[in-house]
Amino acid sequence: MKQDDAMDAGMERNAIRREAPVAGKPDPVTTGLQKLFAAIADEPIPDDFLKLLDEIDSRSKGPTQ
Repeated sequence: MKQDDAMDAGMERNAIRREAPVAGKPDPVTTGLQKLFAAIADEPIPDDFLKLLDEIDSRSKGPTQ
């Protein structure tokens, strides 16, 4: 047996098997990812990052004539 075949067999044995989604029942992975995204999206933008964006913005405008 080749090493790749042995690795594939090991992965298949250790693979996480998820059940098919049931109509009307939310998928726990989807629900968890949505909660994580919402938590991150609600975080404020750090002041240092805003300052950096302002600096980049002012440099891209160049000197006014």
